[in-house]
Amino acid sequence: MRTLEGLQQRLFNNWNFIRFLRLALAIFILVNAVRAEDRLIMAGGIFILGQTLLNVGCCGFGGCAIDQEQTPANGEISYEEINSES
Repeated sequence: MRTLEGLQQRLFNNWNFIRFLRLALAIFILVNAVRAEDRLIMAGGIFILGQTLLNVGCCGFGGCAIDQEQTPANGEISYEEINSES
């Protein structure tokens, strides 16, 4: 059941402008592929639609994610001074 909850989380959360734009693009491609009866373009539209609905990119789930470094528990950030002597 945990995977079903994760799928629901991916489908219904984190919708932003870019994700809506990808959805509109996928629908546009699919409609034109059906009208032109082009199965190859239809496959591409289904691929883009799947990526949009699951909120993934070409790298897969979190493949292009940036590592989030955690701040220390006390909230202090330490800095290191770098001297360049040329």
